[in-house]
Amino acid sequence: MRIFLEFNKDLTTLIVVIVLVSILAIAFIGLIVFLLNKFYFAKKRCHKMLNSLQSDYEYYHALLTGQDNSLIQRLEIISRTNLLYSDIHSSYFKRSKEIRDTLDTKYQEYMTELQVLLEERNIKDFKNLYKSKSNTFRQFKESVNSLNQDLTNVIKPEEDARQAALVLKETLRESNSKVMNVIADSMWNFIGGAADVASATLTYLNGKGDIDYKNFDGRNILYGVRENASGAISNGLALSGFRPFGSTFLAFSDYMKPSIRMSALMKLPVIYVMTHDSIGVGEDGPTHQPMEQLVMLRS
Repeated sequence: MRIFLEFNKDLTTLIVVIVLVSILAIAFIGLIVFLLNKFYFAKKRCHKMLNSLQSDYEYYHALLTGQDNSLIQRLEIISRTNLLYSDIHSSYFKRSKEIRDTLDTKYQEYMTELQVLLEERNIKDFKNLYKSKSNTFRQFKESVNSLNQDLTNVIKPEEDARQAALVLKETLRESNSKVMNVIADSMWNFIGGAADVASATLTYLNGKGDIDYKNFDGRNILYGVRENASGAISNGLALSGFRPFGSTFLAFSDYMKPSIRMSALMKLPVIYVMTHDSIGVGEDGPTHQPMEQLVMLRS
């Protein structure tokens, strides 16, 4: 009986020791986990938050400055050829500058502050600053997204028109012909002709009649193969209050050079429509291939 009691006492002591050791082990593991969470995992989470913020900033900053924004690049191209978009282009960059000067600057300052706090292992202040400035981060993103959406809405009509033109596969001559006929309907003094190539340059004014020795009511002048004469007559018409145009293939602008030169010197509003301007040899052969003409006209 005595031996049993001693054994039972030893067993109880062993159990108590095991329980105490287990509690100490759990407490130690808890302490390790707490310390890891405070000094390692917490910092790692903050690093992840900061990296995510940095990625967002770089993305939105690239959109804002046009470094990675096809819409801005497209707007710059359009504004060079379409004067209606030049004001839109200026307005966009004015708004863009305002965002950069306010929100973007603050955003960079907060990023720097967060990086300093993280390097100092000041996790508590890092989280507090991140939370307190989250509204500024959101404002910056919303401002850039709003600007980008406005830009999309502005460019969409131009892009739709461009896609429609691609579907139509309309040549520039055909488009120009339509424009010229619309102008002729609203301008009584819009008059001109081509050097016997109106059917190719598509500069005939439909329904406006031809000028001949019996009829001066027409608006189409049949010049024949006389490029220089057509330019000289256009100069005279411009001096008389008309808005004349003359047309031929670009390769034959050599024959019109004296008249074109006088138009430039006298600053006359003469419109010269030069078509077939590809340097590639077309179906008409090398005699109709413009090579040096464009350089000559630019000089």
